Amino acid sequence: MSDKPPIYEDFDAYFATFSEEDRQELAHADAALDLSILLYEARAARGLTQTAAAARSRMKQQAISRWEHSHPNMKLDSLQKYLEALGYQLELVIKDAETGEILNPEVSAPTAGDEVSGDPQAPAPDYLLSRTMGQS
Repeated sequence: MSDKPPIYEDFDAYFATFSEEDRQELAHADAALDLSILLYEARAARGLTQTAAAARSRMKQQAISRWEHSHPNMKLDSLQKYLEALGYQLELVIKDAETGEILNPEVSAPTAGDEVSGDPQAPAPDYLLSRTMGQS
């Protein structure tokens, strides 16, 4: 018997062997990679080098490089300042991990005095949830 790990012919079969923790870790890595690609594309779309983007945003070129290579410790305010310096606006989406529904940024959140039901079976208020694209 060989000590070599099995070779998977398709990704789905391989992915099925992952524990829930492994799947979450992969999802986090995938999100970090997606963000890195977006940051690279945002800079490239402006025709800037990392050095030029760093100068424009008053950051170090090394920080830009780390971000474009999936550095996990990115500060949100630094990211926002960087993107604003490149002429972009940062928008975030918060998605329910179980349902895939996202918090709706288009509808105002409750204010003091607004009544929110404590009944878990009650429908979610309009300000709380919307559907992601592709869902009905």
